[in-house]
Amino acid sequence: MLIQARVLRQAKDGIIVAICRDCGSCKICKPAPEKLLIKTKKKHKKGELINIQLNSAYFWRALGLLILLPLITLLIVLPVLLRCGLSEIQAASGALALCLAEYVLIYFYDRTIKTADLYAIISRR
Repeated sequence: MLIQARVLRQAKDGIIVAICRDCGSCKICKPAPEKLLIKTKKKHKKGELINIQLNSAYFWRALGLLILLPLITLLIVLPVLLRCGLSEIQAASGALALCLAEYVLIYFYDRTIKTADLYAIISRR
């Protein structure tokens, strides 16, 4: 998905841009646009419109962490707990608790990702 962004200023490592997702809420309550640092070596002029896109590596990493890892954990842990002699409710509760713990760890991992690496400039408008 391409996102249109306006260059606000040059930064040490790249450019600071303001993005608008065309949701229409700015016409109602005038919120400030989201500001992102995007790493680039090219110079851009203030006010220039560019198209940015989420790097696909981060998309696949998010898919794996948020969907596949908890699903695989659930599918592995549930039969193991059932074979250990726990009831179905106890085994399901234990497997879901482990998945919840994974989501907490994923949340803290997600906070360490730098937004400068998330987006790439696709084209100038």
